[in-house]
Amino acid sequence: MDIVNKAIAKASDLAGEAAWNAQQRIKINTEEKRIEDLRNKAQAKRVEIGEEMFRLWQAHKLPPSQLDGLFYELQDLIDAVDGATQNLDALKAETYEQATSARAQTASSYAAAIPPLPAAPLPPGTAPPALGAGPSDPAVLDVTPAVTLVECANCHSMVRADRSFCGRCGHKLR
Repeated sequence: MDIVNKAIAKASDLAGEAAWNAQQRIKINTEEKRIEDLRNKAQAKRVEIGEEMFRLWQAHKLPPSQLDGLFYELQDLIDAVDGATQNLDALKAETYEQATSARAQTASSYAAAIPPLPAAPLPPGTAPPALGAGPSDPAVLDVTPAVTLVECANCHSMVRADRSFCGRCGHKLR
């Protein structure tokens, strides 16, 4: 039975890691596309500035005040590219192991709270302990851990407070 439980846990871990990696790749692709779009807009602004400067040069007028608006828009786009690049670098640097480090700590606390399964099946004619027995029944253990839940800001599902990412949508919680 222990081997089956270990196999199930390993399969669950691998599935969780694969899902997290897929969500991470989607975030990275989205951020890369956003950076590319911002760079294209910045390039278009540069062309617009160049054409305007050329027209002014042709007319022998090059007052900086006429270009201020374009230069401010260009600077905003350059700043947006820098911010998006930093976000992308942070996403690429984050690993599944970092995101699930709290999970490993809680797994050991769960293992300590769950009693071992009986070594042999119940003898014939022996009834299993009644479900819903009260706290006075020593055969029933309450192993429900006290866990604080928080709401995911993205999908509004309830997530354990010690998690770094939402298990439903992958949104970073901290």
